[in-house]
Amino acid sequence: MKKSLEALSDNDPHTFRQAMAFFSADFSRLVSWLHGGAAHHRVYWFLLPTVQVLFWFRLARWLYLIGWRNAARVLCLFNQYITGIEIPPTSSIGPGCVISHAEGIVICGRVGARCTLSGSGGIGGGARAGDVGGGPGLPWVGDDVLFGQGAGVFGAVRIGSNVLLGVNSLTLDNVPDGATVIAPVANEDRGPSPNPDAVHPTASHTPGEGLTTMYDTPLSFARTRTLIASDARRLFQANGGGGLGQRIFWTLLPSFQALFWYRLSRYCFLRGWRTTARVIFLFSLYRTRVEIPPTTYIGEACLIAHASGIVLYGAIGDRATMYGDAKIGGGIDNSVNIGAGPGYPILGDDVVMGYRASVLGPYRIGNGARMGPYALALFDVPPGAKMTTRKSVVMQSSPPATPPPEASHAIKS
Repeated sequence: MKKSLEALSDNDPHTFRQAMAFFSADFSRLVSWLHGGAAHHRVYWFLLPTVQVLFWFRLARWLYLIGWRNAARVLCLFNQYITGIEIPPTSSIGPGCVISHAEGIVICGRVGARCTLSGSGGIGGGARAGDVGGGPGLPWVGDDVLFGQGAGVFGAVRIGSNVLLGVNSLTLDNVPDGATVIAPVANEDRGPSPNPDAVHPTASHTPGEGLTTMYDTPLSFARTRTLIASDARRLFQANGGGGLGQRIFWTLLPSFQALFWYRLSRYCFLRGWRTTARVIFLFSLYRTRVEIPPTTYIGEACLIAHASGIVLYGAIGDRATMYGDAKIGGGIDNSVNIGAGPGYPILGDDVVMGYRASVLGPYRIGNGARMGPYALALFDVPPGAKMTTRKSVVMQSSPPATPPPEASHAIKS
């Protein structure tokens, strides 16, 4: 029970001091990843769901290992309710873990040291049975593994160390050390029309033009009210109008509440009230599970159709539509700034982001572009384009057995 961290062969803390040392390694790696910061920045980062989930998991795991199973389960439920992340105390996570976005994370199995999870993914059971060290039917993941947005590992498989699991990648087999797993990137669906101009209509202005000039322009409170009203009108139109009772119900949905609190935090941020903006952001994040920091720019009449898993960083034009699990943010290389922040994209007007569609990196998405479900854009998208990804393959099942003649006769009669 008095082992040091280095002597722990099972990737787990066995004392309270070791549990806190594991969490200290988690938080120190996050601070280093964010290039340090003042004391008030560290307090703010500690309160993020992605940090809180690891803090409570470390305590629950320690309680589980010393035999206080019921207390560990209660703490696990508390953790899941407040953070939205599912990590049971039976899971094993090495020190130095970083979770960049809380939405949709599930970890069931064994994860090594210094792993990074980017949101909407994780590890768990699958079709492949057996026990490879992560538990019955669960994965075993090595050290220094990076999970991209939506990356998943399922079943009794082993993932080596220093592996990169790309955005939306699905891993169902063993992966050797140092490998990279990638998912199909979105393709442009030109449809039946042979006329390129029908797919790339000439825009009246460059995608995202004007966003960078107003990105840091202070807002008046009257302008903030106008933006909130435009979001509400778009929501009512999308739901076919309705009476007063229906409109009140729709404005209480997490999808609209996320925009409401974002508009207020954005106003405070641009007025220079940064701490107030961060407090409002944290309140909205815990309440709605939608991540829109006050540094993000969003034009008027934005519609979030489903709140689950939404993450928005960068600059977004007017009349944008976001479906569940849509991701807009930075990629691997954050050294390029096209005007929306280091490594962040710019979306033009009237852009539609389908379910789990992602734009990750310093790219421009043209006006009127439509990102289909699961589409991944790692490049500039022209105006009016429709981006699609590969469809799932239907596996041919064996035909049903032909009933014997007497059975057929019995059915007919």
